[in-house]
Amino acid sequence: MKIESGTLNKTGAHVSSLLMLILLVASVLRLWGLTAFSLSNDELSALSRLQFDSVAEVIEQGVYVDFHPAGVQLFLYYWTMVFGFSEIAVRLPFALMGIGSVYFVYRIGHLWFGHPSGLLAAAAIAVLEYPVLYSQIARPYSPGLFFSLLATFFWTSALFKKNEPEDKANWTYFLGFALTVSACMYIHYFSFIFAGLLCFAGLFFLRKTTLLPYLIAGGAIVLLYIPHIDIFFHQLSKGGVGGSEGWLGPPGDDALGRYLDYCFNDSSRLKLLYFIIVSGTILLYRKEVKLQRFHLLALLFFATPFAIAYYYSIWNNPVFQFSVLLFSFPYLLLLLFSFIHPSAGSLTVRFLVVVVLAGGFYSTVYEKHYYSTPHFTEFRGIANRVKELDTRFGGENITKTISVFSPYYINYYLEKTNHNANFKLTSVMSAEERKQFRKIVEESKSPYYLHAFSNVYDDPRFDLIIRSKYPWVLLRDSMLNSGLRFYSREKSDSALNRLPVFSIQYGFEKGEWTDEIQFQDSVTKYEGDNSAFIPGDKEYGPGFMKKIADIGIEKGSVVELSAVIYSKNPLEGAKLVLSIENNGISKYWIAGNAEDYAEPGKWSRVFLAGIIPDSVSPDDEIKIYFWNQQKENFYTDDFRMNVYSPR
Repeated sequence: MKIESGTLNKTGAHVSSLLMLILLVASVLRLWGLTAFSLSNDELSALSRLQFDSVAEVIEQGVYVDFHPAGVQLFLYYWTMVFGFSEIAVRLPFALMGIGSVYFVYRIGHLWFGHPSGLLAAAAIAVLEYPVLYSQIARPYSPGLFFSLLATFFWTSALFKKNEPEDKANWTYFLGFALTVSACMYIHYFSFIFAGLLCFAGLFFLRKTTLLPYLIAGGAIVLLYIPHIDIFFHQLSKGGVGGSEGWLGPPGDDALGRYLDYCFNDSSRLKLLYFIIVSGTILLYRKEVKLQRFHLLALLFFATPFAIAYYYSIWNNPVFQFSVLLFSFPYLLLLLFSFIHPSAGSLTVRFLVVVVLAGGFYSTVYEKHYYSTPHFTEFRGIANRVKELDTRFGGENITKTISVFSPYYINYYLEKTNHNANFKLTSVMSAEERKQFRKIVEESKSPYYLHAFSNVYDDPRFDLIIRSKYPWVLLRDSMLNSGLRFYSREKSDSALNRLPVFSIQYGFEKGEWTDEIQFQDSVTKYEGDNSAFIPGDKEYGPGFMKKIADIGIEKGSVVELSAVIYSKNPLEGAKLVLSIENNGISKYWIAGNAEDYAEPGKWSRVFLAGIIPDSVSPDDEIKIYFWNQQKENFYTDDFRMNVYSPR
């Protein structure tokens, strides 16, 4: 079967008007609120890797260190050189490519199944949250989608369109195919995979007139990729985001179901709407529609990248993310809407297109609250809050720390507000940085302290460390995987501190803890008459044991522990432990490492914080003790415990 050549004019004026409506809705959704939310961690990472004077430096220090091909990074380098680094300048081309993707979904659907299928698939991709979101961020997803669709359009036109005269191939389509496949290979490794799948599938549909141009196009694709080979193998040797950095885990058995839910806005209403449309068209046109090669291709183009991402993540390194599957998503929509007959009446097509547009628009904008829901971690909001607090309380009166992957991420927005915030520390992730953080807090003399974080783990012990010197919390500003807290040395009527439901401070004076008497020492102490000395021949120090019900702990309770320790030598294995047990079976266990806090020859406070899990019961027993794992000599004193009711 060959596709007859045709233009939009031949399909009727209603097609043109519907397509214009679809593109208008797609444009509104992608351009509206384009800068309403902060640049994401990944976007700022890309911009930070543009701060070089030459392309060679961008490649060496901005691409080699990443996990993506060089295409988008080089595009941004030249684009920002001309248009600058503002949010609108950075994101606009990606939004425009997202709009272009909607158009080419229609063109492919028109070629494969007829204009009704193309219009419905284009309408769906115009309004669903999944493609809208990834059109509004300056990352490889929107360009990868655009060029993979463009490659499919050229591929289809080159191999299946009927040409006049019959025995000649249209070399323009083959040239476009070679260039767009090459673009896919330079943009993202999953658009690369899709392009490879497209090229492989084409081998099964070659004719005598298309064999030579197809092979020449393949040779051109190989030649065009040669400059990137070294980068490809270097990045491949690093493994993947899961294997190298450990933040991404393998997918579960429910990965396909979760992905399909995500594709359709996690909306049961929207899925029901699509089910009604798809099942209705199958029933209505069951006698006219026959399965053909494009049904199989749509299924393969959707399912194969999913299978590769899924099994590679299980067998090798985790790479499975919904974002990398965007390039194959349109083919699911094309398959779903492939059963409406090409000759369907204009009234039917108009009705279905409006229903798909209206249903998706309502779900994305109102049901999902797309424009008022944070989608990524916040940097702009934190920068604005820092400036506000510096202005109100005086920057010189506030000691400031922040934990981000790069100081550029927060400075990008601080510079836009013309504010210079002096952060004593911009990363609190490594063991050495945590020690530096504790030292900054202990040595701080300012009346106020500010700590912020974005896209990194906010260890609850950081809050404990700060409150040991700045006990009053004046502000707690939480955002998506980011936030800011503001503390004061002096009590304030506006403080947000919660009162604990249970609190103790114990100095090993009374002998009330298990085996405490044998550990008491009156020579080396932090305060009071005694401390507890844990010698190298003892694995466990004195212990605190109580029934859960006796101290007001319930599921979701926040437990904060601390104790000071002293050792002449560096500690390597000493731990402050909290355990919840029932008949000797552990139900919850956390520990704070003394080596993260201790300095030889100095009393240092060890911190531990945890949230009680739902599995605890009133009959369980809580145990707190020091575990001398490496059999070292050290002292402990001034134990403190606070239990807070669930937030």
